[in-house]
Amino acid sequence: MQRCGAIEEDGEIGIQLLDPVPGSRKFQLAISVNDLLGYGRCGNVFETTQDFLWENTNPEAEAIEPPGPEYLPPLVIKVANKESRVQDLGRECLNYHLLSSLHGIAVPRFYGWFNLTLDGRYTFPGDENKKGDKFTLSILVLERMGDRLTLDESDDDIEDICDIFRDISMRRISHRDIRFSNIFQAPKSPPGYPGKFCYAHERIHKYRIIDFEQARKDDSAKRHLVAVSQVMEIESMYENRRGGGIRFSVSDDESSLDDDDLNLYDDDSEISDSSL
Repeated sequence: MQRCGAIEEDGEIGIQLLDPVPGSRKFQLAISVNDLLGYGRCGNVFETTQDFLWENTNPEAEAIEPPGPEYLPPLVIKVANKESRVQDLGRECLNYHLLSSLHGIAVPRFYGWFNLTLDGRYTFPGDENKKGDKFTLSILVLERMGDRLTLDESDDDIEDICDIFRDISMRRISHRDIRFSNIFQAPKSPPGYPGKFCYAHERIHKYRIIDFEQARKDDSAKRHLVAVSQVMEIESMYENRRGGGIRFSVSDDESSLDDDDLNLYDDDSEISDSSL
């Protein structure tokens, strides 16, 4: 499969083929696709097993069978459930790149968007294509998350979730699909990678936000206004669940953040979208 990047022009998402960085090492990963873990508007998420990893630019390199956590954490793939949803996965890829400094902090580590055109010998389950039509198999490769929410989180846990959306808002990203099913506990380590330290909130967050195919970036918006909107949505979800009695406000300090504060989110020492 070809690793791709997403480009946006006039609101439309296009596919951009990515060439390896000259002189870089290039690895290929073979995986087996296992159980269906979940499904949504634009894609189905599957558990995977990593079979082996090898460096295809080095003919003398031996395959690593199976690659352990020192190489990659447990992974899932998100597969477009219709040919018409490929662009949605492209937008999600674009948003994960915009949030790259929050990989392992507030959102999953992201390992790329891959596309492959298949000929008429294949069909796409559940899609409108018929046998004989070409279609694009499109997948995102992501770090596997921990458990779903229990819906009995403490006030401290809910505050942590709100802080994660504040982190995302610092990038002027509005998620636009905030609901319980898009909030997961952080991966258990081991076998997953440990969470990265959030310098803005001076702790390691316990939760992660997923599903960014509907998210949008608004460079004209005030970041604290995006934060207010998203925190209010979290409050509303839990108020409806509990019948009221929860309120997390945006502080005066938060509403006065300026561009210098964005540097707190620019620690890119770990590159988590390396070529596979």
